[in-house]
Amino acid sequence: MLLPCHQVKALYPAEKLLLDNDGPTTLLWDRHDGPFILRVDGLKTQTEFASDEPPGIVLDLSLPPTSVLIPDIQTCAAHHNLTLPTTAAAPLGTLQPVILAAFHVPGRNLFVFSEDSKLRLTSGPSRTVQLQIQGSFRATRLPCQKADLIIHLAPDIAALVLSYLWVWGRSES
Repeated sequence: MLLPCHQVKALYPAEKLLLDNDGPTTLLWDRHDGPFILRVDGLKTQTEFASDEPPGIVLDLSLPPTSVLIPDIQTCAAHHNLTLPTTAAAPLGTLQPVILAAFHVPGRNLFVFSEDSKLRLTSGPSRTVQLQIQGSFRATRLPCQKADLIIHLAPDIAALVLSYLWVWGRSES
């Protein structure tokens, strides 16, 4: 499943790094033998970026029209054997565990990651949703060729996120 993403920010102040996007991009939902993988490619790296913000990832998603969003969510859920409740199972803004949140920084050959992060969804104006990842990020040297970010979710958390998008997308029609 693909969701339009109009703003991306992956911040790691310890190395003065910011990954972001120049224009609209896409959040890809996929699954590989267990966890769901959310991925955004085509990011640019800003070095010497000073910030007082904590490390983390923020994605601003633009939800497509209900006539597109709901069938996409239904197809994704069916393909991956997820059951979507008719109401979101957790209140909006509740922190949910993430298996892995990470981003690659090719210019410095860094892999910045957190294995104890939390995800929060908040709604915005005009069919937008913000996905925030907060946690203890660290970096290790790892050769990489492109700037991207990945988020691994357990199936139950992926179902919860899709349920929220399902309920919110239907209510905004």
